[in-house]
Amino acid sequence: MNSNDPNTPVFKLELTAMVKVEVDVNPTTVNFRELLPGEKKTETVEVVNLSDNLLKINSITSPYDFVSIDLAGLKLPLSLKQNEKATFKVSVDAASMKERTWGQVIISTDNPHTPQVTLYVTGRVLSENQNSMGSHQQGSAQTFLPQITYSDRARKLFPLYNFVAGNVVQNLAGCNSSQCLPMKALIQVLVTQNFPDEKITEAVRQIYGPAAVAASTSNSPQPPRPSLREAIQNALKDGKKAKLDLFAMSYCPFALRAEKALDKIMAELGSKIDLQIYFIAQSKTEGSDKLADSFASLHGLPEVEEDLRQVLIQKYFPEKLFSYLRLRNENIKTTDWRECAKKAGVDLKKLEELIASKSSLQLFRENLAKAQTMNIHASPTLFINNVRYQGGFQ
Repeated sequence: MNSNDPNTPVFKLELTAMVKVEVDVNPTTVNFRELLPGEKKTETVEVVNLSDNLLKINSITSPYDFVSIDLAGLKLPLSLKQNEKATFKVSVDAASMKERTWGQVIISTDNPHTPQVTLYVTGRVLSENQNSMGSHQQGSAQTFLPQITYSDRARKLFPLYNFVAGNVVQNLAGCNSSQCLPMKALIQVLVTQNFPDEKITEAVRQIYGPAAVAASTSNSPQPPRPSLREAIQNALKDGKKAKLDLFAMSYCPFALRAEKALDKIMAELGSKIDLQIYFIAQSKTEGSDKLADSFASLHGLPEVEEDLRQVLIQKYFPEKLFSYLRLRNENIKTTDWRECAKKAGVDLKKLEELIASKSSLQLFRENLAKAQTMNIHASPTLFINNVRYQGGFQ
């Protein structure tokens, strides 16, 4: 839009820009899923120079003791030409991993635009007495998906089981159990991942037994589970406030869905509910007064920063929390959180002062301790009156 008015001259120039990735790492996250006690696993990682210049890789390290790196013959520092690749191996040791669920590998380069690349390493160690399939389930899926112990059939079909546990069971939480069967969902997801039909049938047979193949085609309805609203209303029957503890990661899309569902219920029953949000992240160095040095989260430093903001709003502006979440969760990964806080009625100046204070780190550490003490790693996890909620968040 142009204007020749001498008092208000306007000339609009449209600009476009393309952000070019100069250092590519594949995969960006090494997911070892579940490990048996004492098990070691290794994956290969590839680094590619996509820049127009020579790339020097100075170091490949990990600050986590359960993560080890095998340079596989590479000698650092290493120079890569344009489009040249280098590979190395990342391993995890379940014996050292214990209850931790993720770590990082840091790749340092001389590229001014990408001086450091962070590779996430994730996984979870099963305890010897643990029902590994049940540990991934949300809701009463545990009652209609047979449990698999790590020492039984899961060991025989561990690669397939890892896929099932990581990609199917979580999706069942939002499934109306009276309208869909987990076995059908299992088969459907496996089909979408191009597993041959005969292998799917054989996998189902070996994991669940011969009768399961026939059962997977059954149309028998499953017992209905109470909805979130019904579960909360049931908790209010004694006339006391319902105590809700939500464990979440602020960037987790499933947690955003849970908060949206709770927002609607809070609008109606808020005076009868005591809701607290606890975040899932890792505490690191206690002596540092820097957020980045003190904490880490699955979705990186921006998630840690957002977690802290929400902890402070919950503590000092509790009546504004869901107003803030309603706005912020529309586009959680943007940096424009201040506008959301301002529109929600939060005192922005005070909030920024709180964020900069050393006491905020201690408050954040105390918030994280709840999930760490209860060994909760799945986002979202909801407890209603100290009982884990067993349904979805529609």
